[in-house]
Amino acid sequence: MLLAFDTSGPHCTAVLANPDGTPVASRSEDIGRGHAEHLMGLVEGVLSEGRSSWQDIECVGCTTGPGSFTGLRVGLAAAQGLTLALNKPGVGVSVFEVLARAFAEQAKGKPFCIVQDARREQVYFQAFDGAGRPMAAPSAHDLDALENVFPALVSKVAGTGANLVSERLAGLAVLDGPNHPLPLHLASACMGAPATAGLKPLYLRAADAKPQKQKVVEL
Repeated sequence: MLLAFDTSGPHCTAVLANPDGTPVASRSEDIGRGHAEHLMGLVEGVLSEGRSSWQDIECVGCTTGPGSFTGLRVGLAAAQGLTLALNKPGVGVSVFEVLARAFAEQAKGKPFCIVQDARREQVYFQAFDGAGRPMAAPSAHDLDALENVFPALVSKVAGTGANLVSERLAGLAVLDGPNHPLPLHLASACMGAPATAGLKPLYLRAADAKPQKQKVVEL
């Protein structure tokens, strides 16, 4: 069975799924912060609800980003720890890949773009073809530069930053749907990920907090 979770944003989500990607049990809470305190409780909850034990887990999946630096570290550390403790493989999937599975049907065979609000007048985005396959690598861009970098073939957008993009670029339709990974799509993306998709964070820009280069004490 697959155990997967998402801690990339304000939601904390865990799902237990069969080998075909069908969820057996799942839980998702909009907690804002505090993923470290909530995650393992959700995991134990889905195991209990799915009448399963740690010995039933054959693979551990986790979203790799982009998202909250703190949240991503919590999820990835938990996933890495479980793969070591259970001696099972781990697989990482991006938030883009998960959301693409939620919107591929709505796109009706046309290229579309998952856009996430990166704050500070920036967005993260990745383009997908009509079947939900990536057309390019994910990237981060300033809103003011969108006209020069946004894929010309894309006419549909989705995600937390979809409205930001549609307000600046004419002719884009905003798809209606989830802005955060849902259990069904999380499990499906993890099951469909290649074996080489490791548990490494997807950071598209540097962290806001940076260490001091030198200590200065003013008297």
